[in-house]
Amino acid sequence: MESRGWGLVRSIRLTGSLALVAIAGVLAPLALPGLEVRVNAANWFGGPGAFPNQVQNPSGLRSWADLQAQDSHELQLARRVTEHLASQVGWLQEREIAAGLPPVELARLRDLVERDLGLASALKNRNAIGEVNSELLGIAQASALQPIADLRRLIADSRRIGIDDSVLATATSDADAAELKVSGIHSPTDLWPVVEALAAPAAEVARLKTQREAELAAQAEAEQQARDYYNSLAGLRQRGYDAVAQGRNESAWTAFLGRPALGESVAKLEDAAPALESLDRAGLTVAVQHVQDLAATVHQQFVTRLPHKVILISLAAEELWAYEDGNLAIHTLVTTGRPELPTDVGLMRVYRKDAPWLMRSPWGPSSPYWYPDLTVKYAMWFHPSGEAIHDSWWRGWYGPGSNLGGYGSHGCIGLPYGPIDELFSWTPLDTPVVVIPGDGRPIWAQLARRTYNDPIMAQRFGI
Repeated sequence: MESRGWGLVRSIRLTGSLALVAIAGVLAPLALPGLEVRVNAANWFGGPGAFPNQVQNPSGLRSWADLQAQDSHELQLARRVTEHLASQVGWLQEREIAAGLPPVELARLRDLVERDLGLASALKNRNAIGEVNSELLGIAQASALQPIADLRRLIADSRRIGIDDSVLATATSDADAAELKVSGIHSPTDLWPVVEALAAPAAEVARLKTQREAELAAQAEAEQQARDYYNSLAGLRQRGYDAVAQGRNESAWTAFLGRPALGESVAKLEDAAPALESLDRAGLTVAVQHVQDLAATVHQQFVTRLPHKVILISLAAEELWAYEDGNLAIHTLVTTGRPELPTDVGLMRVYRKDAPWLMRSPWGPSSPYWYPDLTVKYAMWFHPSGEAIHDSWWRGWYGPGSNLGGYGSHGCIGLPYGPIDELFSWTPLDTPVVVIPGDGRPIWAQLARRTYNDPIMAQRFGI
């Protein structure tokens, strides 16, 4: 469409043309004696206001001077029609600029309108003026295509920074529909509703893009801070703390499952932990390596105590691991319940699976927890209150912090596409789901935060 609009503004043909029937076909009969013709610009081109002048051709025109006067009058009328059409194009462009379209994008088109007005005032041929009018309509269409092009650029930019096509599908469809409408409209004022309808989808895509850019900026900053921290003395010590926390968390999962404790290995890890407070870099390096080795031993024992298939979730890490026969099958970052509506902690199980599933808010629109109807591709229910593991296509990021600031779920566990596709097909009914705080605290402290134990799982594992 854009090429058609610009083609019109580049190719003005000042000689006779079939495109001029709009004016020539109406005005030519005025030369016939006894014929009365009424011309209204609004009837020709649409738009606000009517063109009031009428041309009457009284019977009995005989002299050459009368014919010349009549022709001059008709020429004047054709020019006024052009002026009216140019004002409509200008009105459309002014509204587009007021709606947020950068004036620079319309600058050349506005100059072409001014040039056409000057050209029409100098022309002596009504057919040539008709060609100018045809070009003005092409300029109006090219003007209306600019907001569509802007929306398409915004969609393309959003796609490049990782926003999923499924989220952008509605805006893409709106742009396609608008372009199709523009091609069939021949009145500048009728083009404005098409342009105006693009405001809502453009605002929504801009919002998604801004949100995603903020997420990427925060992620980049966090990664840089992590690199700086990793190379510091405090970063070295933190690697030791992480190893201790891993051992404690794996001991907690073991306890939640009612499996034999990791006893001696965990005790050795706890005994080695105080050495991490060393201020000597060489001594600290040795201490960190020691606790990492002990944590690896704890992990080797931990995986041997897992059931055939199990899903493990850490709320602190916002992370999920799926194990089969002691081997890691699926691993992904997740988003869990926000602090006000936390995900339950304990031993649970997948008791039902649905694909797809329409999620409806149990809260009314006035509640801060209300959400519109959402259809998810997969849902695996693990708690009788309605908590499920499901895809959350509306999210841009997962992992630590993704459940804070009102961004968390209502208790469910959200996964990105890819991992959820694998997990849904991998998981049979009655697969254990173990959710722990995962904050690296001792076993007893994490067990104290348990909120639910599934009766069937508790009986199976003898808890």
